[in-house]
Parts: sequence; structure tokens; C-alpha cells
Amino acid sequence: MKQLISTLGQADLARKLVSEIKKNNSKKSLMVNISGATGSGKSTWAKHIAKDFEKIGQKVLHVSEDDFLEPRQIRNGLKNKIYESGEWKGESYWKNHDNWLRLGLMREVIENLKMGKGAKYYPYLRTTGEISQEEKSVEPADVIIFETSIYNELFEVVVLIDVEDEILLERKLKRDSDLRDEETIREYHEVQLKFWDKHKPSNPNFIIDNNDYQNPKPYKFV
Repeated sequence: MKQLISTLGQADLARKLVSEIKKNNSKKSLMVNISGATGSGKSTWAKHIAKDFEKIGQKVLHVSEDDFLEPRQIRNGLKNKIYESGEWKGESYWKNHDNWLRLGLMREVIENLKMGKGAKYYPYLRTTGEISQEEKSVEPADVIIFETSIYNELFEVVVLIDVEDEILLERKLKRDSDLRDEETIREYHEVQLKFWDKHKPSNPNFIIDNNDYQNPKPYKFV
């Protein structure tokens, strides 16, 4: 049953979510996924929740799906590669957002952390569009927070950041207008929505209706 959590705003909600998560999970190293479509606000909520875990003395590791993007040049090159069979027949590899990510590497990092092991990888850098030349090292922590749309089954706690498709597009048009023209933003949005529809968690522990930044509506399942 879905139950509304009473809250006074973002800061109060983050504190209450952390309290609920800790109350119901006693694992030494807790895996939490902040799941949502691109533009939903999952990065903001991941930071809020990480900060509040730290306030109660928990060591937190925060990892973003963006670390595992393919280089920009490789992603752009996918437009020239066409599926010859299967469900994507006739479409470019670029239209399948799974191909934008180094999925195997991301799963390996999640699984290593879940088993209490460290991991090393070379993250993607948005500033250059390339993979960093500097290796990143991550180690298990009291709370491991990922922000990703996929592999929800690997996490003990899943917080779904839910936003209507039309509002997601409005936000992207406002946010990215200095980087891309409207046609390109809409094209990206279509690809990202297909990816989200495919991977959206069916059984999250919490849902934050984030259609209104100033008035998020949180729910838990009891």
C-alpha cells in the first residue's frame, strides 16, 4: 500500500527519508539507488540524501550513472550504425540509449561494492566529452548511493523520482537551450524516455512525485 509521507519541503523530506531507510535497514553497507528519468532531479535528491546520511555519522559513497557514459564521439558515431534485425531493426544504434553507456563496467562496479569490495574505473568527463585519463577508485561505505535508471534489482533500497514526460521535456528545453537547439533536445528526450520506460523500477521502496520542485510529494510502501 502506498502511503503519503507528511513533509515541510525538500530538506525535511530528505531527513525523513534517511530516517525511514535507516529504521528499516540494518546492513553494514547499504546500497541505495536514486532512480529517475533524465531531468527528473535524481542528482539533486541523491545529494540531499547523501548529506543527511553524513549528518548522522554515516560514511557515504555517491556515484553517478554519468561516470559510465561512452565518449561523446563514440555516441555520435552510433547514428551511422543501423540494426539489421531484432526489435530495433532499421533504427540507428544511437536510438537505443543502452548503447550510450558502458553498462558492463557499471554493473561490475555496483556488484563489487555490494560484495564489500572496492572498484576502479575511468569516469566520463562532461567537460571534455572524453573518458578521464585519471583512474577513479571507489571503496565500500556505510551507505552507497547510486543515481541511475538501471540495475534497480541490485539495490536494497530504491527511491523513484517521478516526473511527467511533458514536464521533463519543459525542463530540458529550459536547461539545455544554450547547448542544443530545440529539435536536438526533443530528439534526445525521445531516446531517453524509451530507455526510462524500459528500465523504470516496478517496485520501488519510495516514490517522490517531483513534478513541482518546491512541493515534492513523497510516498512509501507499507
